[in-house]
Amino acid sequence: MPRGQNQGYPAAGDPAPAGRLHAALPGLRGAAPVQVWSGGASDAERLFRIDGATLHIAPFRIDRWGQRYISHGQIRVDLAALTSSLYRIVAVHDFRVEDRNPDLDECPAGVFLARQCEGRWEEAEDHPVECRSVAVLGHLDVAARRIAPP
Repeated sequence: MPRGQNQGYPAAGDPAPAGRLHAALPGLRGAAPVQVWSGGASDAERLFRIDGATLHIAPFRIDRWGQRYISHGQIRVDLAALTSSLYRIVAVHDFRVEDRNPDLDECPAGVFLARQCEGRWEEAEDHPVECRSVAVLGHLDVAARRIAPP
């Protein structure tokens, strides 16, 4: 997938944190979302697939804090647009999506790709990217094109 044509809406190129917040295209509905229970190896196997230079993240659902965080469509991330590094894949409550759903217990979800900075993982809340961390889904090694459970 050519740089800048990934599905989702990164607002800036890497290393800008806003460029590492991804979501399904608005209105896109795919297969039934994968229920994420533990963030363990079985969740990672069901959620992630790397095809060439593209990371595919299946639709997912996380129940936490009395709410349902749902990504209804597949998220695609252009790995060639990322700095070759290790990333933590974090499910986030995505505030950039206009949410017209009358069910206030259901929230739009996306993913934030956090990097290690000065010995600690970034948090989405460290940056003005309009999202809140919900759960760690896995780790992405861009150079090796490999996904590992949290």
